Amino acid sequence: MENVSVYHGGIPTKPDVKKLLEKFPVSTLTVGRVITYEEISLVIGEPPRTSRFRTVTNKWRKEVEQTTDIIMGTHKGQALVILSDSGKLCLASDKLTSATKMAAKATMVATKIEVKNLSDAEREALTKIQKRAAFFAINEAFKRPQAIPEI
Repeated sequence: MENVSVYHGGIPTKPDVKKLLEKFPVSTLTVGRVITYEEISLVIGEPPRTSRFRTVTNKWRKEVEQTTDIIMGTHKGQALVILSDSGKLCLASDKLTSATKMAAKATMVATKIEVKNLSDAEREALTKIQKRAAFFAINEAFKRPQAIPEI
């Protein structure tokens, strides 16, 4: 690595992200293009399935996503693939489903808390969680078709 200093106990990702941006310019990231983990590994010098590899590739993907409309998905745990609009829709749907399930789990956990065992600050935090949970519940209720009474 070129002139890398330790930053908060870690190694900065910027030099490796720069290498990826140079090797895979945005202009070459066309829909359907597959970039294998091995190709990425050769560029950054880190083996796939390591924490460093994930950190660098996530940072690179995030930078590309923030500056363009390009979204990279994973391809069978072996590569990254540039998603089409249909692929982006599937990814968005999957992420929203996952987030909804996680919110439901958080709500369930919050219902199992004995309020009397909490400090004042913890009670405030619980109230915030309950308000958010109520918001999600109301949104879910409105997604269901409303029963219209017959006249």
